[in-house]
Amino acid sequence: MDLCMAAPGTRQEEKVATLERMGQPGARRLKHIRCRCDVDPAWTLEVLRRAAPTLEELFVSMPREEHLRTVHAMPRLRRMYLIASSSTRLALPALPHGSLEWLRVSGLPQPALVSLLQAHAASLRVLWLDVSRGAKSGAKPKAKFKAKPFKVLFKCDLRLSRLVLWSSGHHHPSGCPGQLAKARRTLPGALVQCKDCDRVPWEYL
Repeated sequence: MDLCMAAPGTRQEEKVATLERMGQPGARRLKHIRCRCDVDPAWTLEVLRRAAPTLEELFVSMPREEHLRTVHAMPRLRRMYLIASSSTRLALPALPHGSLEWLRVSGLPQPALVSLLQAHAASLRVLWLDVSRGAKSGAKPKAKFKAKPFKVLFKCDLRLSRLVLWSSGHHHPSGCPGQLAKARRTLPGALVQCKDCDRVPWEYL
């Protein structure tokens, strides 16, 4: 079992050893750790803080505000898969130099999503956007979806080369042409795809 799924007070020796490794310079990714932040949030936060200076790839789910702030400030982060919940209301601060180049995001409410995309607008090239309405962990997302997320993209002045729309809920092909058309009008310079209709291979960190 991933250490991030171990409750506070359990597997302490392994957790201490992991923190010691994180304190060593040069960690680019968290091998064998998928950072789920809501089980032992204090330990997970310390892992993120220690790895922050050099981390380049990260899977993080169910972050609290303090986790999001730490991740947001990582100076060398290039690739991230972020699964959030609707309770995450934080608007993230602007960054002098955004670093993210590849992002897959699900469940992040609009204020946090807009601020995240704006902070990395100059560097972000590939975005996998979950377009399920109400997409979040533990909820049953609805696949039918209106234009709101595309308005979010329009606000962010993105310079994407590729946008992949995907659904954590059930995929309904009949809704895709309209979604893709809206996205292409918003991002005319990007390749816009539906993961299911265009059979886009899932990309792993």
